Amino acid sequence: MCAVDVILGYSLMKKIIEKPLGQILIESKMITARQLEEGLKVQEDKGGLIGQVLVKLGYTTEEAIAQA
Repeated sequence: MCAVDVILGYSLMKKIIEKPLGQILIESKMITARQLEEGLKVQEDKGGLIGQVLVKLGYTTEEAIAQA
């Protein structure tokens, strides 16, 4: 593996990581935009990670998030 491969790999990983989980879940049709909005409101009020909030609300599962 050369330095260019490392840089390109890092760049690709950075792009993937920078995409918000909510956006990934919507694009994957795992949740709706409305469910994300509701989850974000709960997150703002009570705190926590958005994935955990969405699971507690019953909108998705831990398995679905892991696959996203």
